[in-house]
Amino acid sequence: EDDGNDYDTYLKKVAPQTNGIDKLIADLGLSKNGWEARPWPFADEHHRVAWIVRQARRALADSTLDKPLFLTASFVAPHPPLFPPKKYFAHYAAASLPQPAHGDWVDWDALSPKGDRAGHRVLLQGEPLRAAQAGYFGLIEQIDDEIAPLVEQFKARSNRAGRPWLIWVIADHGEMLGDHGYFRKCQPYEGSANIPFIIAGSAELGFHPGLRSFQPVCLEDVMPTLLQLAGATRPKVMDGVSLVPALRGEDCVIRPWLHFEHARCYSEAQAFHALTDGRFKYVWRPADGTEHLFDLNNDPREEHDLSKDTAHRPTLNLSLIHI
Repeated sequence: EDDGNDYDTYLKKVAPQTNGIDKLIADLGLSKNGWEARPWPFADEHHRVAWIVRQARRALADSTLDKPLFLTASFVAPHPPLFPPKKYFAHYAAASLPQPAHGDWVDWDALSPKGDRAGHRVLLQGEPLRAAQAGYFGLIEQIDDEIAPLVEQFKARSNRAGRPWLIWVIADHGEMLGDHGYFRKCQPYEGSANIPFIIAGSAELGFHPGLRSFQPVCLEDVMPTLLQLAGATRPKVMDGVSLVPALRGEDCVIRPWLHFEHARCYSEAQAFHALTDGRFKYVWRPADGTEHLFDLNNDPREEHDLSKDTAHRPTLNLSLIHI
């Protein structure tokens, strides 16, 4: 629960009528995992995103230049509750927005606009879809705008200290947002699994500017990458690989395959194993044995399942060997 944390204490002071963030979320008809969306009802400066950035900038200002700094600014957004400031919500509510991915492998007739009891299958369309997108995309743009001065302040501090700087934007998951009749996280499909993984560094680090890689990477790669850049010794046993060679433009294979999975902690239907080499993605559901095979190069929205296509049987068999 958010009740009782530092931001909650702050919100109770500036907007005592809310009685805290959890009560505000409930009063707005929102939830921490739902697709319902509303504009933020108070001044933008009181929004949780703006408050977090202020705390991060204060920590930067209070830090001494004679010591290295590792700063983490961790945002709840764009995770629900979906309540961006009004200007962002209004902008996307009036914008031309993409339709959710529509897989030919989905039983669309079995879905309901009201959603299921587990809260992850829903036929999201019309105004509920537009509101959810406005809430989600609005929060993303709010973060973009808010962190811009934080990034510049961090780079300026590093330059004054005579130290190289590194900025890494990552997330734990995305939202399905109606893709294939899903909402929430916990899915192997691109809306949930293809997270932001953006790295920038000062010239001293030797990164190849403008590089974009389609090789599979994961959060386990963060620590070994940071250790190598810091000149620290990597423990003998550690998940993940250093991305430094790839960041410096070397022709290298980061990993031939990436395996990822989700347990049945929320529901049996959400459990999966998945495997990708950056082009193909294989998905297996242990609950009922369902399989999917997608060609991400030619079908980045995963709308065409190739698992029953005999021409792709060798790729499917290879996936089964690796998984």
